[in-house]
Amino acid sequence: MGVAVESEADLEAKRPPYIHAMLAGGLGGLTGDMLMHSLDTVKTRQQGDPHMPPKYTSMGSTYHTIFRQEGLLRGLYGGVVPAFLGSFSGTVIFFGTYEWCKRTMVDTGIAPPIAYFSGGLIADLFAAPLYVPSEVLKTRLQLQGRYNNPYFESGYNYRGTWHAARTIVRVEGWAALFHGFKATLARDLPFSALQFAFYEHEQKLAKAWLNWT
Repeated sequence: MGVAVESEADLEAKRPPYIHAMLAGGLGGLTGDMLMHSLDTVKTRQQGDPHMPPKYTSMGSTYHTIFRQEGLLRGLYGGVVPAFLGSFSGTVIFFGTYEWCKRTMVDTGIAPPIAYFSGGLIADLFAAPLYVPSEVLKTRLQLQGRYNNPYFESGYNYRGTWHAARTIVRVEGWAALFHGFKATLARDLPFSALQFAFYEHEQKLAKAWLNWT
């Protein structure tokens, strides 16, 4: 038991500054969204396909159809601006909150696995008010337009991110930016809690194995 406590103390002595953890999380989230946004658009179009029979039948054909009809920026990368804004701000808040909660709980004597689990849950709770509205804006921009919706004869509802935000608030009210908030929390809170509990534990096992070998 003494060895485990010393190992934990050594690990916690190497804590990075909060700002490092926050910026690393924000840049990581931004990079992931930049690389994967077109795939997210394909997924969103397939999940929300209103056509009968379905228009988007496979990943490859969906990529080709969206690019051919709508191009790169408005088509495959529609909604990328709110995705970037929500991802960066959300992950900055997430990792800052997670590190603070984890360190505070560990320092007060709470068992590390509980600290990691609780930290992940609380961090996502604080980040959700930022990334849920960005998800709403992103999804609206990804799904808009006559090419995606056969019942929509005109062009696009939203000219861009800020126009979409203003239009949604004016027509539907502020609450519309938080549609799906409870469902998102029900999905993401346990995911983040379990993810970081397992991540921290497996990281310690990997370091112990490297030291042993």
